Amino acid sequence: MDLWIRSQDKRMLCKPQYIELYGDNEVHFGDVNIGYRCVATYKSKERALEVLDEIDNVKYQKTFATFMPEIFLQALNDVPKDAKEKSLKLLNTYEMPKE
Repeated sequence: MDLWIRSQDKRMLCKPQYIELYGDNEVHFGDVNIGYRCVATYKSKERALEVLDEIDNVKYQKTFATFMPEIFLQALNDVPKDAKEKSLKLLNTYEMPKE
């Protein structure tokens, strides 16, 4: 995966090979060299799945920005400034939300 992700407690910054839901509410990052590590815990399985969906969306935006930068930047012109800043920040590093 070509995306840097910061853990929920902000103590880990990694570029995982894969991400998975573990149990009902934990998000784990995986890497063939280090195995699995828990990077976030949520109150429910539904919330953990929402976060995984958000990461998937950020991956899509990053791919879009990489391969079609002009169209991506043009699309950003139509969004409010705070949403634009958030989108651009997420392309660099996704931070696991607290809840």
